[in-house]
Amino acid sequence: MKNQKSILLIVVLILSLFVLCACNQNKQGVKGEPGRGILSIDKTSTDGNVDIYTITYTDGTTSTFTVTNSSDTLCKHSFVNYICSYCGEEYFTPGLIFKSNLNLDGSYYVSGYEGIDREVYIPSHYRNGVVNEIGDNAFNNNLVIKNVYISHNIKNIGSSAFENCNQLVNIYIPKDNSLETIGNKAFRGCTELLTINYLNNVSIVGDYTFSNCTKIQTFESLNNLTVIGMRAFENCESLLAVNLTKVLEIGQYAYANCLSLTSLTIPECLEYLGEKAFNNCQSLKVLDWNATNCKDITLPISIDCTFFKGCDISTITVGENVLYLPFSIFNGCTNLEIVRYLGTKDDWNRIEKGNGWNKNTGSYKVYCKNGIIEK
Repeated sequence: MKNQKSILLIVVLILSLFVLCACNQNKQGVKGEPGRGILSIDKTSTDGNVDIYTITYTDGTTSTFTVTNSSDTLCKHSFVNYICSYCGEEYFTPGLIFKSNLNLDGSYYVSGYEGIDREVYIPSHYRNGVVNEIGDNAFNNNLVIKNVYISHNIKNIGSSAFENCNQLVNIYIPKDNSLETIGNKAFRGCTELLTINYLNNVSIVGDYTFSNCTKIQTFESLNNLTVIGMRAFENCESLLAVNLTKVLEIGQYAYANCLSLTSLTIPECLEYLGEKAFNNCQSLKVLDWNATNCKDITLPISIDCTFFKGCDISTITVGENVLYLPFSIFNGCTNLEIVRYLGTKDDWNRIEKGNGWNKNTGSYKVYCKNGIIEK
């Protein structure tokens, strides 16, 4: 019955518009002016509850009207690849809370979650606006969610967004995505996290972002990083490898206590290395140091600081373009046996070396292109 009333209402509205236009045409005809008729009436959008219709007139102008459906006429969604095949609405997990962005561009961000589903799908659009951010603390301390699917429009994951979600296992991001930044503490304490893929557009990882993610083994797609915040990957005990190819800054304790790292390559472009950045990486045996002029280690030279203390480094390769070895850089590498330098002995002696660069190291030898230099 309610369905019939809705249909009757639409018919009455359409007939009324035809009558009005006909009257308008007759009136204008008397004056010799062109009339205006209706070319089409189309349903142009719906959220399953409210339908929006657009009327197109013969003079090229348009107008709209809305029809609110009764409970009996709501769309019975059938989602295929998260899109309703009937009304075109995009699926999102019940319980997600959306708020308008302050820039008033019509976009939204996810501000919270009050649902009970373990599988969470974050859509690309909400109410015809783009969803482009997961807000600060959105899922903080949630003990329910296990798998999260993030749409391609998300540009930023806010601070503490998933902090201490200790049941979270997988973050699925599409290959063609917009994610650029991940905020401070975003995934700190996600002790069950195993997978977060397609981070190839991310250039900045904030402080504590992945600290205490003890099970994750790789961030293989995280290959465009330029800034790594303080303690960003601290205590990632299962992490097997890191890609620092484009990194300019590595913060204090960034990879401290990453117990499974076995080798490490420092790129030429590195400008800043924070104190204790790789301390206690107990399995780290091989280090390639290529930073040509890494001087921006802003600590007083009187401090007995370390960067690789507690590591099992036995071999260090130093690139031939290196101009400077920062103070205390290899302090505490007590098992160091071999330094491979890719230049000549004269080149090695020309490298500027900071105070205590080789303090508390083993009885190593420097192997150059044209000979050996004793410690």
